[in-house]
Amino acid sequence: FNTGSNYNGANGRFTAPVAGVYHFCRNQQSYSSSNQEVMFYKNGAQVNDTTSCYSVGANGNNSSIYLSLAAGDYVTVYQYSGTSLGDYNNFSGVLVG
Repeated sequence: FNTGSNYNGANGRFTAPVAGVYHFCRNQQSYSSSNQEVMFYKNGAQVNDTTSCYSVGANGNNSSIYLSLAAGDYVTVYQYSGTSLGDYNNFSGVLVG
């Protein structure tokens, strides 16, 4: 769901409509044996380090993060390493409170 159209598929950004704590997930499945690592970014700045990002191989993997956002802050996910973002990917978020 994209209630309120806060996710922009053209640039991959979710923009917070209201201040609060949000939970974001990135799910990925790849059929290659190459590892891919992704990082979460808030307003263009990395918010997790390489020790907390997850590698994805043939079995896939998920990663998530809680972020405190002000109204208008935006979150994106970028590939940190690897040759492909995988065969099946999704990025989701929800306002927790």
